[in-house]
Amino acid sequence: MNREKLDELSNNIEKISSNFEEKSWTENFKLLRDDYDINNLETPKHYLNVLSELEEITRQVRLLFILSVLGKVCKEEGKLYNFNVPYQANMQYNGVFKKDSTFYLVDEDGNTRDVFTTEKFVQFIHIQYRKLYEGNTIV
Repeated sequence: MNREKLDELSNNIEKISSNFEEKSWTENFKLLRDDYDINNLETPKHYLNVLSELEEITRQVRLLFILSVLGKVCKEEGKLYNFNVPYQANMQYNGVFKKDSTFYLVDEDGNTRDVFTTEKFVQFIHIQYRKLYEGNTIV
């Protein structure tokens, strides 16, 4: 996402957020402001577009996180780096290796596939390699 699109998304989020406020009794939930003007509502499509853009940024951030961690893990090209415990998705994935700057997971049958970009896989990678980057900033 380029800088202009990111700024536009940030402005949209700010505009949406300004319609809500936190009350002391809501325990971190934000409610519509008391002085909310119903005329501030955008079209449903506008809100869906903002949500879609946020989801895409989240996917990109997850991918950057995974690639940065695996870049520190997979020092040798083509070498299989086994996980401490297998990653379980539709089947079991035992490790990861790097080939031509791309990372691949190896399943229980020895087949390969691209890395997942799900939140579950991000958490798995975080837990597996926390000690490797603890105290360091990875982006």
